[in-house]
This record gives sequence, C-alpha cells and structure tokens, in this order.
Amino acid sequence: MNDLIMTTVAGILGATLTFCVSERYQLGPIRSSALLSIAVGLFFYSFPNIFNPYLTKNIPLVFMGTSFIGMVSAKSYGSYFRLAVAGNLFSIIYCNKSLFFEGFGGALGALAFISLLTVISVSDLIARKTKMKRVYVRVRRRGWTYKN
Repeated sequence: MNDLIMTTVAGILGATLTFCVSERYQLGPIRSSALLSIAVGLFFYSFPNIFNPYLTKNIPLVFMGTSFIGMVSAKSYGSYFRLAVAGNLFSIIYCNKSLFFEGFGGALGALAFISLLTVISVSDLIARKTKMKRVYVRVRRRGWTYKN
C-alpha cells in the first residue's frame, strides 16, 4: 500500500513539475522532461538505499512516464488539476499493469497517452454535459419549443 502511495506521489509530481518548469521557465517540454527525469534518475542511482528496492527501481520510471504527460501544450489541455489526475491514473495503471506491456517498446509513452487521453475525454464529456444543460435551461426559460 505504501508503494502505491509513493508511486502516485511521484506520478503527480512528474506531470505537474514538468508542465510547470516548461511553462514558467520557458525551457520547452522536451528539455524540462529530460532535465527533471535525469535529476530524479541520478538521485535514485546515487542513493539506492533510501527506499526499498521496488521504489528505487520504479519511481524513476513512473516519474519519467508522467513527465511525458507534463509535455502537453498549455494552449490545448494544460491545467494542473487535469495533469495531476492523469499522473495519478498513470501511476495506478503502472502499478497494476503486470506483464501486459512487457516486450513492447514505448510502454511508458503508451501509458502516458492512455492516461492523458482518458482524462481529457472525461473532462470534455463533463464540460459538454454542463454546457448542454445550460443551453436546455436557457431554451426552457424563453419558452421555445421544437416544431415540425
């Protein structure tokens, strides 16, 4: 249970920090992802005995995978809440993936794509539902009806 919490925190931090560094310091998404992933990887490589072996091996991978999520454009879907939810979803999928992605190249990128696409789709569906509800209420107030 503790491992899941730690990987979830790493996932949320990976997505949001990459986006933050990319936007605030104008480094660009690729440089910010690479810089942060190298920093986390070197930290766990230099100090392997701080956490248990599972976390030492998997936290850099989760962080790097969620940094791919943080590479999203601010103009399209960059919001810290969405990125945190996508990072959380990535971490949960990563911890429960078993051996499904074993042997596939780009597994971290594929998981990042699946997580981000899921969060974007759900948030767009919710936004459309509330927008349709507002339109319906506005139409009902004016007394418009549909006639053939």
